[in-house]
Order: sequence, then C-alpha cells, then structure tokens
Amino acid sequence: LYNQNNPKYFDRVNFHYHYPESKSLLIIEHPIKLIETLILRDLEILPQLITNKDSYFDDERFYNLFNTTKIISNALMNVINPMNTITNIKGVKIEDIKNNTTKAVSLIADWIGIKNDSSLYVNEFLGKKFNQSLFDLENASEFEPNEITAPLGRVFGEKDIKILETLFWPFMSLYDYTELSEAEFLKNLKIIKPWLDEPFQFEIDIHNQLPDDKPEIKDIMPLNEFRNNLKSYWEILNSNKTYPSIIKPL
Repeated sequence: LYNQNNPKYFDRVNFHYHYPESKSLLIIEHPIKLIETLILRDLEILPQLITNKDSYFDDERFYNLFNTTKIISNALMNVINPMNTITNIKGVKIEDIKNNTTKAVSLIADWIGIKNDSSLYVNEFLGKKFNQSLFDLENASEFEPNEITAPLGRVFGEKDIKILETLFWPFMSLYDYTELSEAEFLKNLKIIKPWLDEPFQFEIDIHNQLPDDKPEIKDIMPLNEFRNNLKSYWEILNSNKTYPSIIKPL
C-alpha cells in the first residue's frame, strides 16, 4: 500500500518497468470538495497571523497563503498525468468504498485476483486505521463521513465552483460527480473564458482579510501564475473537449 502522490515520475515509471504486471488502484474523491478541504487546512493559520501581525511584510506566511492555489493546479495535473495511461491503473470512488463496501471490495478483489476475504473489510493495516489525511498519520482513523458529504462552497464562491466544475468536467462526469450534461459543459466553457482573467472570489476573500499594506491582488505573483495555468487547461478542453489521460474507473 502506497500513496501514489508521493513517488516522483521516475520512481513510478521505474517501478512499472520492473513490474509490468503490477496493478495500481487509486482512490478517487470529489475534486472540488477535496480541494476545499486542503485549502481550509492551509488557511487555519490565517486568524493567528491577522491577530499577531500588523503588516503584510511582517511575515512571509501572508504571501505563502496564496500558494494554496497550487492545490488546484496540482489536482488538475493529476487528472491529465500521462502516468494514468499505464496499463493496469484504475480508479475507485471513496464513496463506493465507504457506502457500497461489499460491492466495491468484491470488484477490487476480483480485479487484483485475490480471494474476497473478510480481512479486506477491516479498516486496518499493520495496526493502523486507513485514513485520507496526510497530516496526522500517528492518530489515523477511518475515513470521516463528513469528508464525503461536505457541501460545496466552504471556500469557493458560486462563480469559482462553476469555473472548477467546468475545468474538471471530463473527470467529474466520468466518475458521476456532476449532473452537468456535455452540452451544458460546452456552454460553460465559453462562459468561463473571460472569468479566467479575473481573481477568484476565494482569492479576494483571503486578500480582504490581510493587513492594509498588502499589495494589490493583481500584483501577487502566485495568483497571476495560477490564472495563466488555468488558461492552459481551458485551451486543452476547448481543443479536445476532454483530457487525454483520465484514470479509468474500475
């Protein structure tokens, strides 16, 4: 068992080269909900910073807060990662593992080629509970239901969500995370294009909480890089209407 986000590309390619019959199963989550959870964790420090610092330039962590946008960029990169096309890589939704355990585990066991043993239904490995968090492995517990049922909008505004649902649509549609039809997706693709030149609502919300001497939002480099990055994904979708390397469902 290993977290596929950890190894470098060379490590993964090297592994699959030496073990061509190996199989990799990736646990899939609702991308926007997951991004909101990770951003919220990054923003936990904000109240303390605002209380203890009078100037934006007193602490580089004010600047680093805007690097939370890399969470979005990295999530999109995972969707189009060419490593996803390696033979014997499949995805399974965390909701199916949690809510339809018998069916999901049975499919996984059959795909791996092992007996559907009762031990597969115990959320433990080497005495540790399975957990999606990378932040507290010593106190890991099983997946929390609220991570699955969490509502959208804990970080993002309505416009932000429309942009992200459009950019993630091919992936979200494949895994039934969206009710948008292809026609609606293509319509939204045109709608969001000019929005990509503007700050997201969540960027504005973070910016508004910072000390008064903060730079203008248009002058903050990570945010400008983020918007340019999103435009690249928009161009791919506008040309192909999908991404080339989405992980196939089990």
